[in-house]
Amino acid sequence: MAKEGRFVQAGRVIDIIATADVAGGDFVNWGTRVGVASADAVTGEGIALQIEGVFEVEAPTALVVAVGDKIFWDGSAITKTVASNKYIGFACSAKAGAVDGTVLVKLGA
Repeated sequence: MAKEGRFVQAGRVIDIIATADVAGGDFVNWGTRVGVASADAVTGEGIALQIEGVFEVEAPTALVVAVGDKIFWDGSAITKTVASNKYIGFACSAKAGAVDGTVLVKLGA
């Protein structure tokens, strides 16, 4: 009988090949998903990409965030605007507008 599936890894971290130079902590596009680089990597080098967990992310000054808000990545910053942005997870902390700050974001949820 053929095996239906074989466990490979827990899936919180995925090994990928960097398609551009990245620094540890950078958001990295991975197909239709976004993850966080675990370390620095140059183009063509293997890298561990965090795709689950809670991460502290710098937020634009004007962005107002409530706990539970869906958070997206626009290629340079987090946003709540869907448009063509990639969904990264939900907010685990709040942030008022017109202030500098960070938001805790649960990736992969």
